[in-house]
Amino acid sequence: MIATTEPTPRATAATIAETLAACQQAGLRCVSDVIALIHLSANGYTPTTALAGHIGVTGAAVTQLIDRLTERGMITRHYSTLDRRLVLAAVTDQGRQLITPLLP
Repeated sequence: MIATTEPTPRATAATIAETLAACQQAGLRCVSDVIALIHLSANGYTPTTALAGHIGVTGAAVTQLIDRLTERGMITRHYSTLDRRLVLAAVTDQGRQLITPLLP
């Protein structure tokens, strides 16, 4: 007989509640902020248009989100040297530390 156990999720309800409280204290305003940090932490440098598509917001909304998170030191904005129109976003160590408890 093979014993099976159910996998224990890393992010428990308590961990999620604590992390969301920390996010609010850090000035994050909405779930989109948290989703952006998780996505950038998992995927590295991401074009802002792709980030907007992943979150499900418009280009203007993702620009405001990036401005807000950059102001709080959670992400950085990088401009492509090959194509001036291409803007990449990346999570900072501060942003990564904040959402690490939510990552798989």
